[in-house]
Amino acid sequence: MQPTDQISTAFEYALHFIKISGARYLFFLVIFYEKIFSELKQRQKLQMKREISSSANGRVNLLGEHLDYNGGAVLPLQIDKCVKIYLSDNNTNEKIVIKSKQYDEKIIINHNLVKQGNWSDFVVGACKIISDKFGIKISSINLVIDSDLPIGIGLSSSAAITVATLRALITK
Repeated sequence: MQPTDQISTAFEYALHFIKISGARYLFFLVIFYEKIFSELKQRQKLQMKREISSSANGRVNLLGEHLDYNGGAVLPLQIDKCVKIYLSDNNTNEKIVIKSKQYDEKIIINHNLVKQGNWSDFVVGACKIISDKFGIKISSINLVIDSDLPIGIGLSSSAAITVATLRALITK
């Protein structure tokens, strides 16, 4: 069975938010953590107890750019630049508050996880994956994003922010 046969439509929804060339390893990450996610199916809501931090490095294709999503062979390499996510409880409301140190802005979204049309869609997509796939209401959280990974130059920054968000949510 192909990995794509095992993922939900929530994952396909999230792919609209990320560059397909940077998301190849995201398929395998979701499948790898599926057993961990099964514990979350029992919960109605993420219960925050402490701040969680996670990170995901960028990558560059040494060989095979744009071949990975066409079934070709690639040689991706991890680089030393990364996206860091700090996730904590938000006891003041039912909203998801996303802050970016690079953009110096705060975005507040409802638990319905609607696409915002900006950089926060990668975080929204990761939340939607978990919410839709496992029936968990994700709300009342703060996410602070920090990155030294350059944006928009082919280093998979979109995939890194998605993976870092998934890792933080999984840890919770």
